[in-house]
Amino acid sequence: MSTSPLLDLCVEIFQLILQNLPQSELQKANLVSRSFHLNARRILFQNLRYTGRKAYIKLGQLGMAHDEIKACIRRLEIVMGGHCPSESLRLTNAGLLELIRSLPNLDAFFFKQLPIYVIDLGIQSDMPQLSLALRTTHLSELKLNLHYWRRVVGDPSEGPEGLKKLSVVWYIGDKVDKPGSSAEHLYQFIRPSLQTLVELQLNFNPIGFPGTPVLDFRLLAAASNLSRFDYAVQSLDDGILELIPKTFPNLRALSLEWRNPRSRYSLSWQDQYLVALSENRHLTELALSCDFEKDAGDLYMEKDRISWQIRCYIRRFHAAETVYRAIAGLVKLTWIQLGIDVTDPYFTSPHRFVVEENLMPGRLKVERKIRGIKQRWMGYKVMEPVRKNGFRGPAIAISTMLEDLPGEVIDQEIMEPERDYW
Repeated sequence: MSTSPLLDLCVEIFQLILQNLPQSELQKANLVSRSFHLNARRILFQNLRYTGRKAYIKLGQLGMAHDEIKACIRRLEIVMGGHCPSESLRLTNAGLLELIRSLPNLDAFFFKQLPIYVIDLGIQSDMPQLSLALRTTHLSELKLNLHYWRRVVGDPSEGPEGLKKLSVVWYIGDKVDKPGSSAEHLYQFIRPSLQTLVELQLNFNPIGFPGTPVLDFRLLAAASNLSRFDYAVQSLDDGILELIPKTFPNLRALSLEWRNPRSRYSLSWQDQYLVALSENRHLTELALSCDFEKDAGDLYMEKDRISWQIRCYIRRFHAAETVYRAIAGLVKLTWIQLGIDVTDPYFTSPHRFVVEENLMPGRLKVERKIRGIKQRWMGYKVMEPVRKNGFRGPAIAISTMLEDLPGEVIDQEIMEPERDYW
């Protein structure tokens, strides 16, 4: 009986070959022989993702898997959604916590809880148990989306230690400025990893409770190694612009979203913000949700779509020109436009810009200029009706061709990674 020449290769090279196979072919290789199975399963079970209404059933099956299979799991992502019987929910809570404890080599754990999923796993009595289970692991990356607005129960519990990347979506906001508040729960969960964190993403939107909790950035000052900070908050407080460079002096990437669901619009841009932004000495990437339309009296619901989008882009292009001059090392700038869809206050439209550097011919000097990135509505000629006094008039030609827009728009849409934690 002949054997495959692949078996004569060392294990490292053999697994590199298997990693480049499509999932369907990898499943076939898993059935070839015992040697193929031992090598293929390390890749097949390395990254697992469970979603949908029957995720709790699949998790139960995974909990009964052999220890050798569990040892292969490095990354586990769970998206809970749909309505399930309460008996199954109790099994899910206990089974999930036990599953986390049983994965010895788990490096990344992502948990997203959809609002339609009626489950008690959140900042309830199970939260201390979840924190305890996570502390038994050796995670370097953790994402928690506790998308369920309930009141805090129990004492604050510490989260895992040694995390390098942490993303938390926090929709709990009761007991403002009182012992045991939701903000205190969040602080205690983050605190053990502050010394090791490189990336921190916080979405603090306590909708459904009176008051507006505000995070005290001084309690996060221990994160001296932090190089990326993404922060979304249900507030229009611009004071955080001055606090961030003092709290995180080594930031290279910063994203700020001020959300106001009632008005649908974010914090209005002011040129005076340039002073605070320029204090971020090492910043190369910046994203802001500042609004330009409210002060300009140019709201979407009152105007036509395409011509309005052009005006929105032009306003942000001129603002980008001032920002990149104020921040010497800036490479990428994104304006996150909120409220453009009147039916959804959280619908966003990003306007992306990059700073291009060119060596000027004959001179030892680098020229820096801002350029826009193509958006979906760009590159067309359309007919748009003119509205006057609320009535629809004759259509006129509107051009969104790249050559007709300022900023020497780059003809290439940039696909950003999905930010499902927002």
